[in-house]
Amino acid sequence: MMSKLNQAFPCFSKEMLVDTPREVSEALLEKGVCYITGYEHLSAQVFEEYECLGQYPDGTIKVLSTTKAKVSQPNIYSILFAPEFKEIKRRVLGKLFKDEIEIFCQHTGPSEVPTSGHLHFDKRFTFKSWYYLNDIGLSNGPMRVVPLDRCEEFSPIALRRKFGTRNLFKGSQHAASIEANKLLEPAAEHVTGPKGTLFLHITEAWHGASPVLPGFERKIIRGHSRRFSDYFIR
Repeated sequence: MMSKLNQAFPCFSKEMLVDTPREVSEALLEKGVCYITGYEHLSAQVFEEYECLGQYPDGTIKVLSTTKAKVSQPNIYSILFAPEFKEIKRRVLGKLFKDEIEIFCQHTGPSEVPTSGHLHFDKRFTFKSWYYLNDIGLSNGPMRVVPLDRCEEFSPIALRRKFGTRNLFKGSQHAASIEANKLLEPAAEHVTGPKGTLFLHITEAWHGASPVLPGFERKIIRGHSRRFSDYFIR
């Protein structure tokens, strides 16, 4: 049975990115994830380029240079850094942001304890565009995301203000405490969807990987963009 989009997250069309960018960007900042329709028809071309990379199902991330991908994987590049995303990024990241940083490609087979499986948010605010290359249901290890409007006192923004980025982060991620997990895990939603699903995600929302069950797999690509100011965080 084909996986469905999780209705806990807003869904917008490709056209709405251009016509109503304020609505899309506000929804992304409120929920942490927004599905975007209108890119499903490119799944065959994108999948063909992905398969040529020869990814093993061990969860290893293959990093592609965006400059090289423009030539070698033009469909992967164009779908992750679609021009329609630019205005959304400006509204979410600010006027000064570094676009087209890198592309991650990953094929994950069965994994009981996935890397970054705990709920966390990232030190560097990253805008990510994701694309699913197979149907991703609950058994395929979809990412868990806590909508930002459900975090209450554990809002990442509130935590940054209270403790400061330097004190909050010992590495690149801040993991949820036992106390926070009691509220956050029940509020987490899985980002499911059929092959060809595209969604935008901001890493300021609590998120974590989920196990891939035996007999299932997950094939994804994603592109990263960041605020310029985040490069000065130490």
